Amino acid sequence: MQPSAQFLHSPVAAPGERERILRCAAEAVAPGGHLLVVSHQSVPSWHPEMPEGLTEHPMNLTVQTPAENIAALRLADGEWETIRAETVVIEVTSPAGESGIREDHLLHHRRETGA
Repeated sequence: MQPSAQFLHSPVAAPGERERILRCAAEAVAPGGHLLVVSHQSVPSWHPEMPEGLTEHPMNLTVQTPAENIAALRLADGEWETIRAETVVIEVTSPAGESGIREDHLLHHRRETGA
């Protein structure tokens, strides 16, 4: 199995539910398999600023940093290879037609095959 999670953000998720889903996805990866997680890292630049330290979008959507997603995965040391872990800047357009950017990030890990 090669699980992936793209933009797994929900305004109705129970506390910790997203992290449990990500851990289940990681646990399902067979040796030699890949896990891909893509997440919003910020709101669009044309969106009103969120107060410092606040990570919850006004629509109750939580945005995570790459470090927070890596911590949520709880990947065992020595069992995973990081292929990519980076922030990607995406060009976006507001509902009113205003151009802007949003930061997303992607995490690509491969489970080691072992000895």
